[in-house]
Amino acid sequence: MAALPDFIAAEYLADGRLLILLPGWSLPGGSLSFVTPSAQARPAKVEALAEFFAAWLSPR
Repeated sequence: MAALPDFIAAEYLADGRLLILLPGWSLPGGSLSFVTPSAQARPAKVEALAEFFAAWLSPR
């Protein structure tokens, strides 16, 4: 099970390779998932990007 953006899933939904499991459900608006290696192994540039997104997307 996965939540995929339309531009990725559309082709697979159209030809039946994917099915919509929860048609009435959607992710809350304004969320962002950022999957990275563990904090100990995270490269500095990945950490900088994570900090940028956290600051940019935080309520002001």
